[in-house]
Amino acid sequence: MRDTLRKDEALGNDYERIKRESAKTTKREDLHMYSVSKTPIIRKILKTAGWTDGDVAEMEAGNQRVRRLLPEIAVLGDEDGELVEGKGEQCDS
Repeated sequence: MRDTLRKDEALGNDYERIKRESAKTTKREDLHMYSVSKTPIIRKILKTAGWTDGDVAEMEAGNQRVRRLLPEIAVLGDEDGELVEGKGEQCDS
């Protein structure tokens, strides 16, 4: 994904904008909605990188399995829209 974003400046800008908007509008405790809000742009990036619909579906199915197995990891924004990473409710920034 990183290589595709570096090669396609417009796509990279779209991804950054969507991440920042999602971080600002998603409740801190709702990581699932943050992830869901980025899904369309991530699909677009992966398709641009040459992934097939089947590849994307397989990755999404794997992500769903991981979400069921691992504790929730928070990756949300602070009041300025800067992304903050942390685990669950320990993410106080």
